Amino acid sequence: MVKIKLKFLGKNISYKTSIYLMQQSMKFVQKNCIPGEGEILLLENQNTITFTKKYGLKNLLNNKYNLNIHCIKLKKSNRGGNITFHNTGQIIGYPIIKLTTKNDNKKYILYIKSYINQLETILLYICQSLGISHAKTITGYTGIWIQTNNKIAKVISIGIGITNYITHHGFAFNINNNINQILNFITPCGLVNMHITQLKNILSNTKQHLCYNKIYKTIQNTFNTYFQYMNK
Repeated sequence: MVKIKLKFLGKNISYKTSIYLMQQSMKFVQKNCIPGEGEILLLENQNTITFTKKYGLKNLLNNKYNLNIHCIKLKKSNRGGNITFHNTGQIIGYPIIKLTTKNDNKKYILYIKSYINQLETILLYICQSLGISHAKTITGYTGIWIQTNNKIAKVISIGIGITNYITHHGFAFNINNNINQILNFITPCGLVNMHITQLKNILSNTKQHLCYNKIYKTIQNTFNTYFQYMNK
């Protein structure tokens, strides 16, 4: 049976520490897992803006001095995607999963080219399980989006990396974080006038309540269910 093991690393984790733990997980999965298996690391980072080699700092709205005043770290990342702000109340998910190579048993159908699409599908299922029935993807833009008050807003951002057929980095799920803080310091994903939202605001419209244990369990169960189905 294909299994994805969940590890909760805690809150207020420095970016440096989270990357070290991610790299340790990658080594474990490379050595001990078959294609379709792995781990999901969940955590909340300290206030950190991450940027990538491709886009650099062109979507940073404040200088480094202002970042220091507000105790915001600035770190370069080896993931894909554009600039992102990780802050308290945002769940970071690192799916560390072994992908299929040409030499693997063909019943495993988790390939590099399809991984982002499969990750988006899983995140949609997670949203639906948490009561967000109107979550969707948008062609040409990664992530999970919500239609709210005649506006499209992003609730989950995606930025991944793949090294030696092992996935790393992953997604940032806005749960109960400071959205205004993000917009004051960056142009999220480099998209001007992009709206972002959080699970708390979405559920408040349906009179549901946040339950972090439910969120963690839903993430783990959805990944496991998806890969067990895909690998039958």
